[in-house]
Amino acid sequence: MDTLKKLLTNTKLSDYQNQYTTPLIHDLMEAKTVTLLYAKSGVGKSFLALQLALAIATGDDFLGYKVNKSIPVLYLDSEMSAPTIHKRLSAHDVYGKLSDHQFKYVSSNEDCRLSLSTADLRIAFTDFIKESNYRFIVLDNLRTMFSIADENSSAEFNEINDFLLILRHIGCTVILIHHSTKAGDSYSGSTNIETVLDYAIGLHKVGNDRKLLVSKNRHDSGIDNLDNQHLSIVGNSFVLNHTSGIDMNFVAEEIIDAVKAGTISTQPELKLFVKNIGITGPTNAFTIPEVFRKLVQPYVTNPEFLTVGKFKAIHSSMSQQAQEPM
Repeated sequence: MDTLKKLLTNTKLSDYQNQYTTPLIHDLMEAKTVTLLYAKSGVGKSFLALQLALAIATGDDFLGYKVNKSIPVLYLDSEMSAPTIHKRLSAHDVYGKLSDHQFKYVSSNEDCRLSLSTADLRIAFTDFIKESNYRFIVLDNLRTMFSIADENSSAEFNEINDFLLILRHIGCTVILIHHSTKAGDSYSGSTNIETVLDYAIGLHKVGNDRKLLVSKNRHDSGIDNLDNQHLSIVGNSFVLNHTSGIDMNFVAEEIIDAVKAGTISTQPELKLFVKNIGITGPTNAFTIPEVFRKLVQPYVTNPEFLTVGKFKAIHSSMSQQAQEPM
């Protein structure tokens, strides 16, 4: 009661004056947010979460997007066995590369089952976080970590939501891993799980690829850049596949026609054009030389001449040659 009275009495408008959002990943995610990442079992939600966590810990790019700065990461895994965890960490060459201060991975052992299912455990965890430097936390996963009896019960998520809010108030970014429905079209359980979320992202298997679906974006941030995007596995990581499901011959023809008509003459015009077609990604994913080199190669003999004006000339010349009788 005294704490609430103090809050109500002392809070001033000026307290909010210099509060600004901070990018976690430029053009993608804000820091101090809560994200739900959900998928069916075996689709790769933990695989993707680990890739994201390591990018935050090292400051490396994530899916082509620039991480603002490295942040100490705490990854809690309440499901996987030690050998499985070792295999995943070895694949990313973590040992000897990162210290426990930079990246701490905790799982259950024979003496302690990793759980946040009771109020006392959540208080103990919160106290640990306050005393530590870990400000990026992965909770993998909701079912095993919180021992929810009935996922369809709204009341089951009230205390979990309070816990997530506390972590966010401390200054943490939280990634909460969860399972999807059997159909795979949404997360499993009550919609109350969305109450405190800043982002909700589904991962779906499409052939050999994965497809991302952004179902919530509270901050209207760049996370929507990932919506409907395809991921391919290259080596030990996911990479954005900007062209999956798109007829590239059609795209090439459309770009050629647009350049000939003069509707594409600058880089911003090109970016808008390919985005409208359905190819999206990081800000610098497409440059005029890159797109022309990849999509209009039959009309180009020297990549150094890939300017709009010279492309028109090359295209005109090649077209005339094609029309001349043999």
